[in-house]
Amino acid sequence: MQILVIGAGCIGLYIAQKLVRSQPDWQITLKARATGNTTTDLPSSQSSAIPANGSERDTRKQYIAKLCRQSDIQLISDYTSRQNQSVDAVILATKSDDAPTAARELHNAGITSPHTLILYNGIIDPLDPPPPGQVSRAITPAGYAFDASHADGLRVVNGEAAWRIAAAPDAAKFWQNILVSANQAADIAPSNRAFVLRKYLINTAVNPLTAIYQRKVDELMDDPATHQRITQLLAETIAILQKDPRFSETMALLPNDDQLIQESRDFINTYRGHYTSTYHAFVAGDPVEIQSLTGYACRSAALSGAICDKNRQVQADMSAALERRDESAIAVSL
Repeated sequence: MQILVIGAGCIGLYIAQKLVRSQPDWQITLKARATGNTTTDLPSSQSSAIPANGSERDTRKQYIAKLCRQSDIQLISDYTSRQNQSVDAVILATKSDDAPTAARELHNAGITSPHTLILYNGIIDPLDPPPPGQVSRAITPAGYAFDASHADGLRVVNGEAAWRIAAAPDAAKFWQNILVSANQAADIAPSNRAFVLRKYLINTAVNPLTAIYQRKVDELMDDPATHQRITQLLAETIAILQKDPRFSETMALLPNDDQLIQESRDFINTYRGHYTSTYHAFVAGDPVEIQSLTGYACRSAALSGAICDKNRQVQADMSAALERRDESAIAVSL
């Protein structure tokens, strides 16, 4: 079995590790992003849960390469050696904002496969060109973070929770078998739409704030001011999705607003001690995933006339934080 995992972030590396260790005869290739600031020094794990190697700070690129060597995962940064090849399965594990570029690179390289599994959580337009083969989607309730203090180089919260696969029956069974073979619990669901929206609400309310405030999820939830901000973002984003014709029907099937907010906060609290992928990207100097989270809420609100003040403020705060980050990086380089 040849499986190509696209996206060498936490979740891509996690599933690649699980596949290699449980199925040593399979060929697992992990495709990392070829561009972007992947050589920024990362803070120590003690200060930010970003990996470090003793007194020498690894770069993210070096750290991922080291973990791949330890796990016997083949790591590539482009498709030069893979032009016009066919693989048994593709797992698209990029951030939502990176998915269109990843799909386009895959198409341009002429890589074919009967199956593609999409793992991102944000809301974006349909991929054009689409990934190869029959496209399925899976959502995991788990959270993943780089952490050198753990044997696998990753820390996982809610790791025992089952993946939810939404696909045509044959494809769903195919992916369930793949995930189970990687020692992951996996359920087949008729539709992931409600679960996707729940996860989207949570990620939109929390992920950008972990980067803006430079704090872990539990620190945000324990602080009354940021806890209130999360609640306000949840309420506003729920109202936006309720007016969005793409999701209004699914939103009507979810609990009432107060219950949905409470359930979302309860779920967020299961991520205590967790640094989100948005935080990791921010401190590493990489692009942050916001266009498919806060950005989608703002674009949807602009079309429907829904109120979007809280999400727009998050966009403004993130822009200011990114500007400060990049100015500091330039000053250090000078």
